[in-house]
Amino acid sequence: MAFRNLSKVLLSKQSIGIFKPSCIRTFSEEQKPEEQKPEEKKPEEKKATENPEALKIKDFEAKVKTLENEALKYKDLYIRAIAEQENIRKRLMKEIDNESSYAITKFAKEMLEVGDNLNRALDNTKPEDAKNDPQKSLKDLLEGVSMTRDILKGIYGKFHIIEYCPIGEKFDPNQHEALFVYEDKSKESGSVGQVFTNGFKIKDRILRVAKVGVVKK
Repeated sequence: MAFRNLSKVLLSKQSIGIFKPSCIRTFSEEQKPEEQKPEEKKPEEKKATENPEALKIKDFEAKVKTLENEALKYKDLYIRAIAEQENIRKRLMKEIDNESSYAITKFAKEMLEVGDNLNRALDNTKPEDAKNDPQKSLKDLLEGVSMTRDILKGIYGKFHIIEYCPIGEKFDPNQHEALFVYEDKSKESGSVGQVFTNGFKIKDRILRVAKVGVVKK
């Protein structure tokens, strides 16, 4: 009877939290085992575990990508070089056209002085002056023409233009144009006996051949 009453007392104290046997443990109070996370594999370990064929494909794709980038780079450089060459070609063609069109500009400017002198010579020779004093008028005209010729020769010298008269020289078809042939016992056969227009050279290049008459036997 006493044992039964003691059991009731213990149970009642346990229920109100006054008495709690040390031997009784709840599941929440028990130490839970630490959850172990799966260890992450390092990149080297992953690479080692991958398929070798897959690795080769990845390496190949990376190389292809690199080559594609290099190809695009050199393609751009090539296009730029072609465009620059085309611009240079156009500039050169324009310069060549200008050179051919305006090559005689300097010579033409010098020749303007010749025209000015001819105009002055004509202006100084008036019809009324010729009637009043023909000798003076003719003298002024000759002086003007002579001065013009001297200026013209000076211009020729500036541009290395050489005038030549081949009288008495052996006929040379490279320098002479035979207008006719005639007999002249006093002159050597095959030589230039008469000159109708002198020839001209620029340095050693023929500018205009001389027009001549050639002596025959």
